Amino acid sequence: MHSNCCNPCDPCQDCCPGPMGPQGLPGAAGPAGAQGVPGQQGVPGEQGPAAIIEVGTVSVSTDGSASVVNSGTSTHARFDFLFPSARGLHAFGGRYNNTVGSTDMAEDVPTVVAMPYTQSTKNITYPIANSMTVAEAGAYLLLYSAYPRFNAPATLTFAVRSNGIALPSTQNVVTVTAAAYSVNYVGNTLVDLPAGAVVDIAITSSADQTMSFSNQSLNSLILMKLN
Repeated sequence: MHSNCCNPCDPCQDCCPGPMGPQGLPGAAGPAGAQGVPGQQGVPGEQGPAAIIEVGTVSVSTDGSASVVNSGTSTHARFDFLFPSARGLHAFGGRYNNTVGSTDMAEDVPTVVAMPYTQSTKNITYPIANSMTVAEAGAYLLLYSAYPRFNAPATLTFAVRSNGIALPSTQNVVTVTAAAYSVNYVGNTLVDLPAGAVVDIAITSSADQTMSFSNQSLNSLILMKLN
């Protein structure tokens, strides 16, 4: 019997530990942990620069054709007009607004975009606030833009209207998911309008809220009758 069995000074092959064996294989991966709690929504970004609309070239076709072409970009539109007659525009007019303002919106009630300022006109009148009245029936080129900001989430329907009815080619539906959300509503189209048509831009919200405008954007509505 050895009293100092594992003492280095008195080695013993029966009880002293042998050399360290090789490392074992890694165990199987454990189950994935539970998903963490979503972070808070970030602060809405600043309103981007407003789009610009301007008239480019105006020319007369030799074959009776007419067209409108944007020779600019999506943020700086430059519309070039080709008319089928040398007699010029038979009717034109426009409204606009580039001042700071806000309007309270009731749920599901169309709200007309304020445009208190008028432009040069011929055969188009301005008897009703924020709108234009067409004197003669015919085909009209319509240019429109609005850059509102909203203070509550909602579904918003934008449209240029004739006698309170949305013109289908101008209608646009946007879902706002956060407060302080800006929308750029810009376009152009050809429309047939009856004599006496009252034309305006209206926005309908699915929730009560406030719509505001800055003085860094131009809300406008322009009509030109094609001969």
